[in-house]
Amino acid sequence: MSHALRDTSERLIPGTQTSVRQHLMYLRHRFAYEHAIAHLAPQAAVIEVGCGEGYGTNMLAQHVARVVGLDVDRQTVEYAGDKYGCEGCEFRVYDGRRIPFDDASFDAAVSFQVIEHIEDDAHYVAEISRVLRPDGCLFLSTPNGRLRVKPGKRPWNRHHVREYNPAELASVLRRDFRDVHVLGVRGSDEAQRIELQRVKDILRVVALDPLNLRSVVPESVRQLIIRVIEKRKRTEKAGQEEQSWRERFNVRDYFASEERVDESLDLYGVCRK
Repeated sequence: MSHALRDTSERLIPGTQTSVRQHLMYLRHRFAYEHAIAHLAPQAAVIEVGCGEGYGTNMLAQHVARVVGLDVDRQTVEYAGDKYGCEGCEFRVYDGRRIPFDDASFDAAVSFQVIEHIEDDAHYVAEISRVLRPDGCLFLSTPNGRLRVKPGKRPWNRHHVREYNPAELASVLRRDFRDVHVLGVRGSDEAQRIELQRVKDILRVVALDPLNLRSVVPESVRQLIIRVIEKRKRTEKAGQEEQSWRERFNVRDYFASEERVDESLDLYGVCRK
């Protein structure tokens, strides 16, 4: 068995969340897979570009004939293969540029919370389109930059090259897909409130670091600081309330809609070749 992976802000691992905010982030990411599954045929061959820990690839494998998860990190791919690999579900390392399959190899593709990391987003979308069969579908999610980034500013997340507003994402996707719908992923009233407050808290912290010194802090240290800050912020009452957050919230607290997309937490592209 490969060494255990650590949960980070960029790689979510089921069952490791220690706060309601982390739990809601995991549920929102899981929602993206469930939304795609509802639109995939049982006989479909699916590729996931940027599979991370692999739990979502495994979810897809329960509903389609074949799924391949790709990631650029070898340790992550080995971990995913050991944990989830089975007949009809495999994981491969790729170089982040060329998807290692022939043209028209898959019926559908998913790529969640990946495009914001990609320097050449046009090439990334074109590569996904290349390996899809005629009339193939792409399901893609990314944070809604409208809520997170001020005009002319870089993303506060050090791992993100850029973040998109709805029109920007649609423009990138329409280069290679004839039918593009950009939906907005939002939460129930309480989930949405907690998620928006998390973003506001981060933006306040970022405002205190105009020189971007946080970018030189190692990821492990940054995660420790975040945990300490969250722990200090909790009152005894809040701590008692949070004991039930796993029961209070589930994936049904999230939905995708073409309405009020600018207010969404994530953008969700549904594209047909």
